[in-house]
This record gives sequence, C-alpha cells and structure tokens, in this order.
Amino acid sequence: MRRSFVTADVFTTTKGGGNPLAVVLDCADLTDAQMQMITREFNLSETAFVLPPKTPDQTAFVRIFTPTGELPFAGHPVVGTAVILANRHKTNSGTSPTRMVLEVPLGNVQIQVADNPGGAISATCVVPKLPVMKSPSPNVGQVAAALSLSTSDIDATRRPIQTWDAGFPVLFAALRSRDSVSRARVELSKWFSTDEFGWPVSVYPYAATGQGRFYARMFAPMDGVLEDAATGGAVAAFAGHLHACDELREGIHEAIIEQGVDMGRPSQIKLEIEIAQGRLESVRIGGTAVEFMAGSFDV
Repeated sequence: MRRSFVTADVFTTTKGGGNPLAVVLDCADLTDAQMQMITREFNLSETAFVLPPKTPDQTAFVRIFTPTGELPFAGHPVVGTAVILANRHKTNSGTSPTRMVLEVPLGNVQIQVADNPGGAISATCVVPKLPVMKSPSPNVGQVAAALSLSTSDIDATRRPIQTWDAGFPVLFAALRSRDSVSRARVELSKWFSTDEFGWPVSVYPYAATGQGRFYARMFAPMDGVLEDAATGGAVAAFAGHLHACDELREGIHEAIIEQGVDMGRPSQIKLEIEIAQGRLESVRIGGTAVEFMAGSFDV
C-alpha cells in the first residue's frame, strides 16, 4: 500500500534547524514490526505514525518510535505531528485549528495551536504525565567520565544529579558553564549499565545562562541516539528537576531551553511550569515547526 509521509524540523522556524521528524500518515493497518522497520529506514531520532483516534472527539492516535523501540510519549514528535496535522487542516478547510487532542500510549495530549509571523505554526502541549523522580542515579564521577569531562565541570551543589521521568528516564547534570556543555563528548566505554540502574540512562547536561534560559544537550546512545537536537520529553522531565532543586514558588514559571547548537541544528523549547500549593500542577512544552519535505513509499 502507498504511504504518505512528511518531514518537519521541530523547535525551530528555520529549515535545517531544530530536530528533524518523519510523520507517516494513514497507518491504521501497519504492524509494530513495519513501524519499527520504517523508523530505521528514516534513521532519525524519532518517527511518528498517525492512526485513527480511539474516540471520535480526539484528533488522532499517534505512535512514536526510535530506532530501537517505541516511546509512550515524546515532545518533539507530538509538537511536530500537531503542526503537520494543523497544516493539513488549514489546506483542506482554509482555517487554522486552535486546539486538538492527540492520543499517545501515555495518555491524551491537549494541544494549543497558533499561527506565527512568517508562516510557521507553533504548538504547545500539556504533558500527559507529571515528572517523577527515579533512583538511584549515577554519581558525579560516573557522569563526568561518561561525558569526557572533569568532575570540576559539574556543579552539583545547588542542583544535584537527578533522574526524572515524564515518559522516559532522563538524568540531569548541571554544568558550570556553557563551555562545559559544549565540551561534553560521549565515552561509550564508561556509559552507565542498564543492569545497574534499571533503565537505559539518557543524560541531559545543561548550564543556566540567566533570566530563565538554559543551554543543554541530550545524549541517549543506548536508545540509538548519540545526540538529540531538541528533546521535548526531556524538557518536560526537566520541570521536576527544576522544581525540586529551585523550590519554585506558586504560579506559572517560564523557561527557554536552547539545544542542538553544538550539532549545527539550533533549537528552542519553551517550558511552562505551574506550581499550586507547593506542588507541580502542570507542565507544558511548546515550540514551532516547519515542514521540510513530503513523499510516499510502498509498504
């Protein structure tokens, strides 16, 4: 059967920036094995597959695969798929949707869609699962060795190394400077044992750059992604880390995370954290996406 697909660059307004994503449309009859094979063929960090919604009041059911397996939720595929579906709706009806609901294995994702100057469309989604802390986490020495850094590059005093999960586990390591983040290199021989920690450890080294802005990278070699250009699911989990370490006050807090710069694919992810009665009430991530190419294949 002939399958249509669209690729988009997510968390950017510029083609060739952000995190590339492939979205395959009309996938109701595809098997898990076929989706995994197609994902490996695209050879991107993630590929999204659009299926009919399980309930009629939702927009679509979306499955997300990495080269090694399926994810229950990931930010850049959800944002990118929402923008692509919004573009299709606009082309077919002449109007832009303002809201949609995408079902993913983790749950329903409420999404707000908006047009932006220059033609880019932005999507902001409510994360379906609030981040939870996992333990244990690798120590400072282990993280430094795995990233080919010195222990002095890691600033674990105010923000200790922690692992949080908003769909998949991510280890957060605060580094002392943007330069420290840029110097990080994966040392696979010193990477963390899945047997020891119970899950494939993905590492998100970051540095605070002032006024609610952070500079970050994402390494997930055990998931077949040596480095990711923009990771919405990690940023969703980052909300738990920030709240735990910074003791955020009541209300809504906003942050901008720069990622992908060291890969030549600069990205910006917007994070909104809502605190109520001292607890994490809601997490929203968002950004823009631009379509890059479209085509079809037979499977």
